[in-house]
Amino acid sequence: MTISTTTKTNELLPKQNLTNLIIGLDIKNQQDIEQNYVYISPRGQVFSGIEGFWRWCEKQNLDLNKTLEEYRNINKPYQKLRDNNFNNGLIDSANKVKSVFGEDLQMDEMYFCEFYKIPRFGKTRVGQLLLHSKQTQNAKYIQLICDEFASKILDFAKDFDCICFAPPSTPRAIQFMNVLDKTINSDKPRIKTWKEFGDIAIQQKTLKSRVDRVENARETIFLSSEQKFESCLIIDDAIGSGSTLNEIARKLKTQNIISGKIVGIGIVGNLDGYEVINEV
Repeated sequence: MTISTTTKTNELLPKQNLTNLIIGLDIKNQQDIEQNYVYISPRGQVFSGIEGFWRWCEKQNLDLNKTLEEYRNINKPYQKLRDNNFNNGLIDSANKVKSVFGEDLQMDEMYFCEFYKIPRFGKTRVGQLLLHSKQTQNAKYIQLICDEFASKILDFAKDFDCICFAPPSTPRAIQFMNVLDKTINSDKPRIKTWKEFGDIAIQQKTLKSRVDRVENARETIFLSSEQKFESCLIIDDAIGSGSTLNEIARKLKTQNIISGKIVGIGIVGNLDGYEVINEV
């Protein structure tokens, strides 16, 4: 998907420069950059794909060709993981959660749709748009992300008896998970979830250690269901440590709501062991 942008005439990338960029790339590399790269300017303008990459290099005073080659090399293993997974394009993070939680792991599997970031170049296109759309409450881009991944999540959810959306940790006029729920438009039963706080509402994203994140999730997340099910898909937007999903899975079991398989899925995540995504 390519994001359309509007700019002033004097800010447009010279057509010849853009043409030369495209000529210098093979088809596969063009696709990789167009699908996975976006640059958001300090003014809040969104430039996707090759043009976005060119503008980022200009901003950082980097040699375009050298940086482009570096990006291709760094992105290559990540693109391979995107291309080679077998579950409807989902990235399997089972090894990550096993290494993080060990015997305390409550989920059977965990997946995400796209990487939140890659080394050297930071957040991916989806990671950038998810972060900024939530922080700025940009309804257009929130809906755009939901539209992009709704069918993939819906298709994955068909093998489960019910679905459970992770509750928001921050009061916002537009809650990303509510928009995603409406966009998915599944007829699957929902497990009700909510958060309750003490005197001060501590957002989990402000906590740096896994122990604190686990405690926060365990003590503030609540859920209920009038029905019992065999399997459940837990859905979140950004998976950092996986603590939220793991604690939801624990409560689904201890409250005897789910008797069998529990799987977590997120829009974005990383494979780097325990990692805190503290912006989203």
